[in-house]
Amino acid sequence: MTIALVPSSLLRAGRSAAASLELRTRLYLLVLATSGIVIGALLIGLEPRLEERWSVVGLAAAAAIAERGRVRLTDRHEESISLLPTFFAAVLAGPLAGFLVGGASFILDFRRPYARWGVYTSTRAISGAGAGMAAQIVVSPRASAFHAVLLATLVAAVTIEALDGAFLAVTGAVRCAYQRPWDVAKARLPLMLSSLPLAVPVVAMLVVAQRSVSPWTLPLFFAPALTAHRLFVMYQSKSSLAGSLSDANVKLEEASLALAVSLVAALDARDRYTAGHSASVADHARCIAGRLGLKPGDAEVVFRSGLVHDIGKIGLPETLLEKSGPLEPDERRLIELHPVTGAEILEKGGASAELISGVRHHHERYDGGGYPSGLCGEGIPLIARIISVADAYDAMVSDRPYRRALGKELAINRLIERRGSQFDPRVIDAFVSCIAPGSTRGGVEIDDRESHIFARAHSCELIALA
Repeated sequence: MTIALVPSSLLRAGRSAAASLELRTRLYLLVLATSGIVIGALLIGLEPRLEERWSVVGLAAAAAIAERGRVRLTDRHEESISLLPTFFAAVLAGPLAGFLVGGASFILDFRRPYARWGVYTSTRAISGAGAGMAAQIVVSPRASAFHAVLLATLVAAVTIEALDGAFLAVTGAVRCAYQRPWDVAKARLPLMLSSLPLAVPVVAMLVVAQRSVSPWTLPLFFAPALTAHRLFVMYQSKSSLAGSLSDANVKLEEASLALAVSLVAALDARDRYTAGHSASVADHARCIAGRLGLKPGDAEVVFRSGLVHDIGKIGLPETLLEKSGPLEPDERRLIELHPVTGAEILEKGGASAELISGVRHHHERYDGGGYPSGLCGEGIPLIARIISVADAYDAMVSDRPYRRALGKELAINRLIERRGSQFDPRVIDAFVSCIAPGSTRGGVEIDDRESHIFARAHSCELIALA
């Protein structure tokens, strides 16, 4: 058995880093605890008789209970609604009340590591005192007019949120959590902006009722307000999780699509007749989507569906794809399975329903004579009707094993001939506008020779698409 020896220099470095962290934490706690004691003593000296003492006791209990129900917003950050009773107390009874209720928030959380408990208790108490001071600076302590109390409540709420967030950022830096101040603000700001418009008016009304009506209004109003705010925080947390899940799904879909595009590129590469076909179809399809007025996001889905529209051919033998003569009935049935096969591949890869529908139905005909489902007219998904036209055009202007490429003018005329029978008239018109003189596709101006569509119509049948 081999025993790996750790160099003594690394051990010393590790011990030194741990000792440095412990020293920083202890000094930080000492500064905070000393500051808290000094601020508390000053507040008691300035306000020896606490106003609304029973209300403060009730708010302290509510804050302690609320702190036990923290909600995780990110992998590094949790949030509770204990700030609500804290700034309520600060507005109702002043800085000392805010200090006491803030400090009481963590009383039920007294456990190891005690340094953490000391830090959070001190910072919350100081934040509560700061909220009370800010409220008294802008409004008289015993004001009962709603507009004045509302202003004091708003100032107190913003102050306590700012101080609590600042302390949290500094604490993270001291503990070497590698958490930048902006990370804290980014996690807290959306919740603060969405919750304060609800919390501030409610707290202001409670303060006015407490001062002007009866002290017994506090339990009658505060309990449902606390419950509603708690539910709101939970909703915000669920929304954040839903957003993260949505982002993960998008990344998964993009990864699956990248794999599908790679498979199609391999398919194009093995067939000299279809090299670059999928990219050309996707390019034409995106232009058509734009001409039809689709939103950029929808046009992008059309483009992606065009890129992978033939992925179902990946399992077909090369001898069948490159056959120069007519297809036998069994061979044609096998070829006509590729839209369904492609859709099934994309479904397993987690692609969107819209993208999959373009692949599954791009060989349907407007008159109902296509495959695999025999859909007709508007019953065919628009994305599939777009890809159908783009696919037909690129197939006709490319060499195939069974025929030479058609001229662009002839190909366009054949599309126009099938306007309303094989193809959606609106999509044909949009495609024609894509290749009109002076138009652009993919940022490249279209040459007049490619856009000439007014030659004499040809009477031969449209060649079956591969």
